[in-house]
Amino acid sequence: MNRSLSYVGILICVNSVLSYRAYQNLIPNGDKVPHPCNKRQTWEGVGHRQNEGGDEQNPFGIDFQQFREWNKKLCLLDSDGDGRYNGEELGDPDCIWKTQYDNVHLRTTNLSHPGICEPLDSSLCRKRAWLSCEASIDDCPSLKEKDTRNITVKMPKRKVPRQTTTYRCLLFEFPQDQDYHIVATKPVIDNKHVMHHILLFGCDESVEDITEDMNEPFTCGMIASPKCSSVIGIWSMGMSGECSHNSSGFRIGKNGFRKGALQIHWNNPDLYEGMTDASGMTIFYTHVLRQYDAGIMIVGQYWIDLQPKKKRVVVTGECSPECSDKLIEDEIYITSGYNHMHYLGKFFHRPIHYLETPVFFYNLFD
Repeated sequence: MNRSLSYVGILICVNSVLSYRAYQNLIPNGDKVPHPCNKRQTWEGVGHRQNEGGDEQNPFGIDFQQFREWNKKLCLLDSDGDGRYNGEELGDPDCIWKTQYDNVHLRTTNLSHPGICEPLDSSLCRKRAWLSCEASIDDCPSLKEKDTRNITVKMPKRKVPRQTTTYRCLLFEFPQDQDYHIVATKPVIDNKHVMHHILLFGCDESVEDITEDMNEPFTCGMIASPKCSSVIGIWSMGMSGECSHNSSGFRIGKNGFRKGALQIHWNNPDLYEGMTDASGMTIFYTHVLRQYDAGIMIVGQYWIDLQPKKKRVVVTGECSPECSDKLIEDEIYITSGYNHMHYLGKFFHRPIHYLETPVFFYNLFD
């Protein structure tokens, strides 16, 4: 069996999260701003560079941070430089809206994003472009193969605790009649206001017996359990899902992971009461095995010490040859990488090349 790894993930955590959806109520039509790449979809975090919010701010977010409220000065600014001022783009051309409780008639048609220069393909906006209309998980080639099947694993609907961070896990069984490869995953989000991330783990039954009740949610930490610590699927804010490289898949079944664990992270920094959630993940798998077994390696730190009054903190790390020789026994092919940071994180985009294969690192700010 070829056990070469296909994926390497990088996890860097900074303990700082903002609840961005509350800001939707502070601007006119904040929950109706269309996505420039798909007008049938709304842009959730209007002041941020990714749809789900929580990452670095776009030009409108930077301007909003200066005023912290909707006023005439912010209304008349053209934050994205596309020739339309913010009030015009958000349906308040007269700059008279103040709060969501005002009895002000707002235009709800012909809205556009105040932080993204549109139309994207115009000569003016190409010079200011930072948004790329990339393909979504629905364009994953594996989903179109006739032999691809899927199962959906969801948490039973539960009340979200009145606390900032909550982890819940659920153990379940994969199909075990033969070997399969997981080739894609897609989130099933029930309550987008609390969902922070979802991890899918494979369980190593050789470690010891798994005693947790199957299909019953339980409180957990950053891993589901010591027996279920191999990450084989990831969703975080801003992702539409994961599509494996066409030469690789995560092995499950008879000679692979026979049990899996789903971990969800609820984020409730405003300590709201009464919210519920039943999110999960759809797992796409096939008996048409790929050339390589995939794996995800997570490296980095769970905690980074941010000293007070310092505007810039640089964190570096390395893995010595002595460590990597023990960790990596066979040739590996790295096809992608992700950086998971919270609001204060910054990462410089740059492609690297390894084994003549281009690798691109993507930010997952939240």
